[in-house]
Amino acid sequence: MLEYFDVGISLLISVLGIIVAFLAGRIRPNPFLGFRVGQAMVSEAVWRKVNRVSGYLFALVGAVSAVISLLLQAPLSLMILALLVILATFSLMIYSERVAEIELLREPAEAEVYGEPRRIESVTPPSILVLVGVLVMGLTLLYMALSYHALPQMLAVHFGPTGLPDRFESKETFYLGFTLALLVIYGLTAGFFLAGSRMPMLFHRPWLDWPSMRRIANAVYIVLTIVTTLVSYAVVDIIWYNLHGYHPANPLMTVILGVAIIIAATIYAITITFRAYSEWRNAESR
Repeated sequence: MLEYFDVGISLLISVLGIIVAFLAGRIRPNPFLGFRVGQAMVSEAVWRKVNRVSGYLFALVGAVSAVISLLLQAPLSLMILALLVILATFSLMIYSERVAEIELLREPAEAEVYGEPRRIESVTPPSILVLVGVLVMGLTLLYMALSYHALPQMLAVHFGPTGLPDRFESKETFYLGFTLALLVIYGLTAGFFLAGSRMPMLFHRPWLDWPSMRRIANAVYIVLTIVTTLVSYAVVDIIWYNLHGYHPANPLMTVILGVAIIIAATIYAITITFRAYSEWRNAESR
């Protein structure tokens, strides 16, 4: 069954895309369902148009990825799927901004705009997270490059609960797969960091005031930084073990700590969102 995991994920994305396209004109902007970038939430018309296009696009991405998954083996097929999803997401972010501008300029008096007009402040990521991200990315890629020739031809790439290797693959396969994985994750992190500075409307929600939006954006930045660090650590740990015969730190405890931070940041952001959304809906219904 595991050999069809990538096909199943691809088909699930297609189904979800079809559902979003079908519901685009039937649901209002919300924190739960749809392509929920800030630009799509400025009015009903923009929300419908953006979600219809995003649904069709993700249905196409899933279908194309399912075909690729039948032709290529994981993890390469999963890397291609992740790359396609990221490209589709950033393309839709740009499309959403253009649609919002055109729609509001075309019918400014008739468009149902959510919330009072206000200036959207930049949500630039904290400097410490930017510094950590740059150092982790740069040092990991440098370590990979410097270690390549010293590594054996066959590498231990997966470890059991005791820390002993239980799967091996060639050095070329490892470097190809993990280089693609790192580039996808690094690109996603850098993209969101830049979007917060250049496209602050990405985080806009009609039910959020600026301080709440700032806190949620910081939670997203923390999650992205931790994911980047965990994946980078996994690569460094594999290379270190194959060079020295032991792990530089306890892999299980490192993963548990990272996942705990991700869960805490996610719960924090969800709590702020739900509370603000409930208050907004109550105010709208009065």
